[in-house]
Amino acid sequence: MSTLRNRVEEVLEDHVRPILAMHRGSIAIVDVDDEHGVVQLKFTGSCHGCPITSITFYNIVEKSLMEELPEVNEVIDIDNPPEL
Repeated sequence: MSTLRNRVEEVLEDHVRPILAMHRGSIAIVDVDDEHGVVQLKFTGSCHGCPITSITFYNIVEKSLMEELPEVNEVIDIDNPPEL
């Protein structure tokens, strides 16, 4: 059985990275908390620091992971953490 981290990697590779690659960017896994279903990610390449990554994050990254992996409860962009 594959780990949650492996399944997250597969979703990123199949659904997210091809879109980001069109803009010479990518996304990397920082941490996956299997117990709580929390995934922490970081944009890389030209996407790192881009002002529209928050839109990309919610509309593409988070949506893809939450739809494909029901065990994922939260997805965090470590460069733009949720406000408490």
